[in-house]
Amino acid sequence: MLSRIAELSGAKSLALQNPLVLEEVVAELWFSGVDLAQPVLAPPTMVSATVWIHGRCWDRSLVTYADMSAWGHQPARGREAGTTLPSQPAAGVSLDQARALAADRGGRLPRLHEWAQAVADSAAGNHGMHWATPSASGAFPATGHGLLDGWGNLWEWTEEGQVVGGSFASPACPQPRPSAPLVGFRVVFDAKKPDP
Repeated sequence: MLSRIAELSGAKSLALQNPLVLEEVVAELWFSGVDLAQPVLAPPTMVSATVWIHGRCWDRSLVTYADMSAWGHQPARGREAGTTLPSQPAAGVSLDQARALAADRGGRLPRLHEWAQAVADSAAGNHGMHWATPSASGAFPATGHGLLDGWGNLWEWTEEGQVVGGSFASPACPQPRPSAPLVGFRVVFDAKKPDP
């Protein structure tokens, strides 16, 4: 896969050994519409779109291109029309856009400590370009809380302005950082879970 990316991008294979360089190169190729591999489709599911974690209601998955379209928005930086699957998480969402859309829906972005608790038992995910493209939401096992795509599909914004989780082009379980090219978001609602 690295040799193909080097060929397509003109980057030197040695430079691609650096995970930050690799992720930037893969993001540029993917955003420009280069098909690096076939995307993984999520299995059909009948589960709720939200889950309750520590008394808060969360979007179960990252916000998808279909969600963005239904809300009349597109990511600040997205791929050409028709080159993404509606079920893929929307990549290229700015922090301001993620915050505004979360607020429009009556929620907010997760806080760093909330996100860490929510994905503590998450599967390794879609790291290391195993699929070379974001998978459809839900293609990997859920956490014990029922959260999907916690690690390795796209980076996701937190309320503190850090991105967490890594993308399909990241090494496994990277540390939070201030930005990334392949970033999306999910929404947390502060409404308390009703008593049974």
